[in-house]
Amino acid sequence: CIASERAQEMVSFKSGADALYTIARNEVQAQLESRPKPRPRHAASVEEEERRENLAADAYRIVQSKLRVLSKGLEPPPVVQDFVLRLVAPWLMEMCQRHGHDSPEMKDCFDFAVNLFSTLEPSADENEHQSKVRARKKLLERIALEILSTHSLDKEVIVLLEQMTEYFDELNSHHSVGLIRQRRPQASLTSYLDRLEVIRAST
Repeated sequence: CIASERAQEMVSFKSGADALYTIARNEVQAQLESRPKPRPRHAASVEEEERRENLAADAYRIVQSKLRVLSKGLEPPPVVQDFVLRLVAPWLMEMCQRHGHDSPEMKDCFDFAVNLFSTLEPSADENEHQSKVRARKKLLERIALEILSTHSLDKEVIVLLEQMTEYFDELNSHHSVGLIRQRRPQASLTSYLDRLEVIRAST
């Protein structure tokens, strides 16, 4: 029956989230071990430092502007705000500095952000709902893997991922659950993005 299938889907989602960190860590560790060790580098010149500072500032402006557009009309709860500010946005800024804002890699990253905000909204029917359940799981797997590729999976990151998993569990409970986008949104709804900090790409 539909209820039984939904229950199995929810159990599968939760189990997948629990195993997410181990799977991602193992995969990224294997990738890192296969890469050649970087050679020691001399201190960056003043010009190079200025170039990197400018790249970071540009990435900040581009990413913050994009996130304002995507979240316009939505009132995300604190768990979503923290997820965006401390995981998603820093990753987007790093990728923007590494590949450029108009690169295929950055387009893929922005598609990720589009999908993220889309999954926060209710579904029109059960078919769309099941599609979003699967999309939410893939989003968590993707961001965990991306973070692990350049940073360690520390306690703070794990907590944020676990909290977002729990929030997604709530959205997965029924197709009508989600954030309603306001037709005449107030600017204050996206003011949480003012707390976004500039991130320089790691070397």
